[in-house]
Amino acid sequence: MKISKYSSLIILFGALLGFIWPHPGILLRPLLNILLMILIFLSCLEIDLNKIWQTFKKPKLIFLELLIVHLASPILIFIFLKPFIQPELFLGLILVTTVPVGRSAVFLSNLFGGLPEKALIISSLSNLISPIVLPLITYYFARSTIKFDAIEMGSSITIIIVIPFFLALIFKHFNLIKKIINYQTDISTILVAIIVWGIIAPIHSQITSHFYLSLILTILSLVLMSINFGLGYLLGSSQPEKITYAISATYKNYSLATIIASLTFPWAIMVTLPSLIYSISNNILLLPLQFLLKLNNEHSNHR
Repeated sequence: MKISKYSSLIILFGALLGFIWPHPGILLRPLLNILLMILIFLSCLEIDLNKIWQTFKKPKLIFLELLIVHLASPILIFIFLKPFIQPELFLGLILVTTVPVGRSAVFLSNLFGGLPEKALIISSLSNLISPIVLPLITYYFARSTIKFDAIEMGSSITIIIVIPFFLALIFKHFNLIKKIINYQTDISTILVAIIVWGIIAPIHSQITSHFYLSLILTILSLVLMSINFGLGYLLGSSQPEKITYAISATYKNYSLATIIASLTFPWAIMVTLPSLIYSISNNILLLPLQFLLKLNNEHSNHR
């Protein structure tokens, strides 16, 4: 039985453990970087550099998709929310909405009738540019709000993403991935749940003490993710393409955002809070998404 079929429930269970059984989660804190690097390594095992190179022959749609992934929500937050929220919260929202596409987009594209190979290319490109794009965009929008070291942030992202990426390429080159690949999604699901547990546990009391703010952030994150989904959907010409672009624009590496926020701003819970909320909302969104895409596919089949 593939436990990755129940990934949303398992990840939500990891979040729940952070609240009801925080002590083991606190002990996980020093290991979070390593766990995330293992997760990224597993996600990179199926990357085909030749296919990535071929996308540059028709780059327009991929370029527009990357603009949606990295810029759509930050621009909306900057225009409509900056005057009304405190600086740390604004920075946290900019940071979490700028992160690259998560590998869950590949799995979900396959699950909902999209094009997983295209989702893999989008995810790979998004992650490769993120050590430059993430700190640059965050600094551009938030530099007047709160001071931080964009170079240090970029260095942390480079270590967390680039090392596992090249390590995965080496494993693939020497055919060392056959035994791993069959269990890749299951291991990744468990790792994400453990990471979420380890992130929430040390700050669970602060989250519960900001319950109403967390609720507002949940609603806001669902609205912004839905906008990203709609923009991605409009890019595609065929139904599988629409699904792929929509999911890739929505399902991002929020675990990376949470760890970068906690590393760069350990003193500011409000910078980390949006990333935590997005990690949970991301899975909540799966429930209506699954229903809507099923209805859409049935409608397409009847035409």
